[in-house]
Order: sequence, then structure tokens, then C-alpha cells
Amino acid sequence: MFVLSFFSAKGGTGKTTFNMSMASYLQYVLGRRVLLLDADPPEHSLYNSREREIAYRKEHGCIDESKLYPVWKVQNTKPEGIDALAGKLSALESGFDHVLVDFPGSLNQDDAIWRFAKKHILDLLVIPVDLDPMALASAIQLAEVFKQTGQKVLVFFNRVHGKIPAEKYDAIEDVFRRRGIDVSHHRIRQALAMSRDSGGTLSYLRSTIDFPIKTVRELNPQMTDLFNEVVRYEERENTSEKAVTG
Repeated sequence: MFVLSFFSAKGGTGKTTFNMSMASYLQYVLGRRVLLLDADPPEHSLYNSREREIAYRKEHGCIDESKLYPVWKVQNTKPEGIDALAGKLSALESGFDHVLVDFPGSLNQDDAIWRFAKKHILDLLVIPVDLDPMALASAIQLAEVFKQTGQKVLVFFNRVHGKIPAEKYDAIEDVFRRRGIDVSHHRIRQALAMSRDSGGTLSYLRSTIDFPIKTVRELNPQMTDLFNEVVRYEERENTSEKAVTG
């Protein structure tokens, strides 16, 4: 079982959208067994989005809920709650291929994301970043702090604007790499659909009940490229682990 999270300590970088979309891609496109944990109280936007989508589908047609991945609402994100959750995840090892966790956009010693990293629960932390100076500084600091715990980190550019020269992104990628931080070469273009909830209609990309692969390939093909890169990362880790234990 591979546990990952798209996370940023700065709000508005797209972490929740990517956690939702990656979970949907894994299950509905690749056929993986997925569990999505909404550990972002009190809003629980992912859990509430699932509830809205199911309600819409029931009102406008039929839906087979048995084919959907579960979305669990994590109520207790204090240290004792996260410790209990860690125990539950261990027991679920044979039931799921992937677990994705949506954390609050903050980083304090008692926050769930920090607890996950220190207990080595996360196999990969994926950090979206854009060219906003505060977002860049936050991402660099975040990646370096987590690397000190042994947490594996991957950074990628989100909301890439076509009018900004690629060389500018290249230069910032070099800053990350010189600090020993892995950066994906898949850059996600800015798109209104990325920030819109489907509301059950699948008009937009944020959905927990489907993954509109045709729309994604038209609007933002780098998105699935990024998701496939994360899957390949998992495969490499599993191969390395088997080599060591074998």
C-alpha cells in the first residue's frame, strides 16, 4: 500500500484538487483500489464534495456506489487521533493499493502532516508550487524541513502561465535541485476547470466519482503525465524494497 499526499503549507496552491483528482485517476482510469482520507477539519471539503456528487447523481439518474472509492472523514487530527489512524492504516494493507490524504494547509508541530512524516507513514509528499514569491519560499522551506525527517518529496509547478518564459521556470527548478529537492518536469497549465467543483455534473475536473480523461487530455495533458510519474515513483520504490529484502 502506497500512502501519499499533495500538500502545501500555503493556501490556494491546489493541494485538495490534486488529492481528489489523483485518487479518481488511480481508481477510475488505472483500476487501483483507493482510499481517500479527508483530514482537513472543520471544512472537510473533499468529504462534502463526495456527498454533493452522490446526491446529484441520485437525483438525476443512477449511481453504483460500490464502484466508488471510499472517502473517510478524519475528525480527530490531534496526535492521539493520528496515532490511532496510523494503526488502522496498517490493518488496511491488503485492502487498498493507494491511500491519499488531504491535510490542512498549515505546518505546526502538532499538525497531522507533521505527525505522518515523523512516523514515516507517508511514502511520498508531493508539493504544488507556483511563481508567487511566498509560495516558492514556503515550498523550499517545506521540502527541506521534511527531507530532514527522511520524508521523500517531489515538487511540481502548478498554474503555469503560457506568457511566462519557460526559462524562468527552469531557473527556479535549478534552485530546488541544487538543494537536493526533486522537481517534476511536468508543469500543470493554469485552467479554470482545475479550480471548479463538478457539483456532480462532471463539467469540471474536481470529481470524486469519475475522472474525465478526455477533458483532462484536452485541457491539461501534463496532469496525467504527473500522475503517471507518481505511479512510476511508487513502482521504483517497490522494486528497490524487494531488492533489499530479497
